[in-house]
Amino acid sequence: MSNVIVIPTLTDARSLQATIDTFNLVKVAKKPIAIIINNYTSETKFNHAKDYLIDALGRLPIFAIRTTTLFERVAKDGSEWFSKVHQVNGEYQLNKTRIAHEQVYDRIIALGAKK
Repeated sequence: MSNVIVIPTLTDARSLQATIDTFNLVKVAKKPIAIIINNYTSETKFNHAKDYLIDALGRLPIFAIRTTTLFERVAKDGSEWFSKVHQVNGEYQLNKTRIAHEQVYDRIIALGAKK
């Protein structure tokens, strides 16, 4: 029902294998597929995971979302708090995180619009 399939993953071997398995299951839908490697702190681990996935699956959009407290804050304080992060009363330390997330989401939306 969506225009694009997004597969989230972590950098560990088990998660990467699950990502490959999931990719192989959903590719029959013939929709754009994007992978988000998230919740990592080491750039080296991210690069290894990205290279591993490219070797296994070929070139496809792979995005990154580093470890953040943004999800916990939205879960705790709700969407009203989230909508105010950019405002003067928002929290500066999460502003950069929100912008990074929005850039990933915008690129995924653009990928789905190409269909």
